[in-house]
Amino acid sequence: MRGKTNLVRWLLCMLVMVMAAQTDVAGSVIYVDDDAAGANNGSSWENAYVYLQDALADAEGADKPNEIRVAQGVYTPDRGVGIRQGERKASFQVMNGVTIRGGYAGIGEPYLDARDIDRYKSILSGDLNADDGLRPPFSEWENSHHIVTADRANATAVLDGFTINGGNADLVYPHHYEHGGGMYNNNSSPTLTNCIFSGNSAGDGGGMYNVNSSPMLVDCVFSENISTGICAGMYNDSSNPTLLSCIFIGNTAKVYGGGMFNNDSSPTLTNCMFSGNSAIKGGGMYNWASSPMLSDCVFSENSTTGKGGGMYNERGDTVLLNCIFSENSALRNGGGMFNRYSSQTSLTNCIFTGNSAGYGGGMENDTTSSPRLFNCTFSDNLAENTGGGISNIQNARPLLVNCILWGNIPEDIQGSASVSYSNVEGGWPGEGNISITPDFAVPNTRDYHLKSQAGRWDSISESWVIDETSSLCIDAGDPNYPVGLERFPNGARVNMGAYGGTPEASLSPRQISALSGQASNPSPADGAVDVDRNITLSWIGEFDAVFHDVYFGTDRNAVADSDTSDTTGIYRGRQSSTIYTPHEDIEWGRTYYWRIDEVDSSGGTITGEVWTFTTTIPTKGRTCFTSETNVWANGALIPISKVALGQSIRGMNCLSKIQEVQEHKGTFTCYDVLLESGNCLSVAENHYFLAESGRWISLQNLKAGIKLKTSKGSIEIISVTKRPMPYTGKVYNLKVAGSDRYLVGKDAVIVRDY
Repeated sequence: MRGKTNLVRWLLCMLVMVMAAQTDVAGSVIYVDDDAAGANNGSSWENAYVYLQDALADAEGADKPNEIRVAQGVYTPDRGVGIRQGERKASFQVMNGVTIRGGYAGIGEPYLDARDIDRYKSILSGDLNADDGLRPPFSEWENSHHIVTADRANATAVLDGFTINGGNADLVYPHHYEHGGGMYNNNSSPTLTNCIFSGNSAGDGGGMYNVNSSPMLVDCVFSENISTGICAGMYNDSSNPTLLSCIFIGNTAKVYGGGMFNNDSSPTLTNCMFSGNSAIKGGGMYNWASSPMLSDCVFSENSTTGKGGGMYNERGDTVLLNCIFSENSALRNGGGMFNRYSSQTSLTNCIFTGNSAGYGGGMENDTTSSPRLFNCTFSDNLAENTGGGISNIQNARPLLVNCILWGNIPEDIQGSASVSYSNVEGGWPGEGNISITPDFAVPNTRDYHLKSQAGRWDSISESWVIDETSSLCIDAGDPNYPVGLERFPNGARVNMGAYGGTPEASLSPRQISALSGQASNPSPADGAVDVDRNITLSWIGEFDAVFHDVYFGTDRNAVADSDTSDTTGIYRGRQSSTIYTPHEDIEWGRTYYWRIDEVDSSGGTITGEVWTFTTTIPTKGRTCFTSETNVWANGALIPISKVALGQSIRGMNCLSKIQEVQEHKGTFTCYDVLLESGNCLSVAENHYFLAESGRWISLQNLKAGIKLKTSKGSIEIISVTKRPMPYTGKVYNLKVAGSDRYLVGKDAVIVRDY
């Protein structure tokens, strides 16, 4: 999508460092496989422990770091030496210096050490009686309170490649047994990668509960967890977890925070998705006195029966960058987002689309909350009552700069708001504001890139495309606001909307230039024919031009329509010289098109005319075959030097006769064309061959891989080699009556006659 921030790079570097620490200095390996029938001492797959708890006990007493490898299977925390079967308080406890990896093939598979976490699922289960399904409701009275725990663990405690399922933290006392059915972290910062928390339940934090903890999670999934109180997915209490590329889907909380609940916490989330989560408040996420930071995250189809379908913020400073809120709903307030009680939420380059609520379809701000929105787009949001885009009540007053609010029902903004340099349908008072159709790329598909005649990023083809019109939101943002990462040409002014200031900002239309005229006096002259292949283009530049943009190709429309964003090879670059030599081999008898745009010192451009020239068709008297080259005549293969007038040319659905045999004597540059049959054709100077495509191709443009037509099909060229020494002797060519071709070599390759 849009450009990632430096935060992403930092997170990836941190992850690499942590994982490298686990692998580069790894000590002993302990094996676990519930199908192992050997000594069960963990020394190999054949002698693996059958219970993970026994491996953890072994790892605790062993030198660190070490690694536990767990084969596919189901493992419960109540099995192992010294643990009472059915003990609900038993859990798998991660520990410093120990990496626990699941997803190994193990006993019964061809390659015991093969690892595929999707194929060979290692499940840590809280279903102690093995009588539950994959998701609640369970026969929960006997399920584990915490399947996994971490107590004062650091980042070297690693859990990688497991499904954690069936935990049920339903015990009111001691208090923590009501939290974190899947995992409970206390004063810890473990590392979790490729883990799935599904079908867990708790009073609070069905999937995971963090207290005074900062775990790192990468590529983890929280799905279909439930909570009878607060938060079904992840509950953070005075915690600062880091999440990269994680998914929260289908989690259901009875009260707050279906996907995530943050209390006095500052989590960092990058490239995460919240979808289909639900709660009374904060269907996707609920933030209380917290300062989460989210980058490149998506909130979609989350719902609430109260407020904040996508996100609920109260008394905090949430920061969002490059985030999307789509199709979220709230029966009451704030379909996409709800901000309350002095919340200072900051949003940059965010999109709100297709959200719905009773009030504030996209967003509602309540009770002195003052969110700040920069380069955000609100479109196609719906409120049953007021504030289709944004609703502001109880002295709430958001700040909007460089934003677009268009197509929200019943109105784009309701209540008080400070708006500047923004496009608001129906208008809004404020410096630099406009009210004009924004010309979104494809509104029906909710592609909110702005149309541009100079270039627009197309997310589907992942390429730059040209539009027939340009949005007036381009270069219309606050002139004092930085253009950020916008590509050139950017008009030195940021665009309005969600892509302004990013690498996907639509390009500025060509600007009015101080130049008085176009480039002129092309050489070769416009329309010239019989131009030599060794061509150098030149022109006279406009007096005030400091640079020249060169366009060159064989398609007139492509040359006419291209600009500096072209990546197909038509645009040849910007130069100060008024001479250009094409880098490719110019073909005989082909028409070429070129254009020179003049550029002044301020970047202003004058578009040039499209000029054309056609190269000469080579003189055929010296485009011949050597004397030993065989051709088909009178139904036989004979040397071209032995062909006689009147002989028949057959094999091309026609009957023609040789009208003339041309013979030339001298010294010639000679080429050998090797075919896939192993046969070779020797050509002096040049000749034309019929390609499989039906196009005549000169010798200079033949290359390996091209297929040539024959009398019965086609044959591929293996190589074209220039002989190191010139050929001295006689060369020949034929003129055929009633045709323009004849057949050469054992493979009957079709070539052009004189």
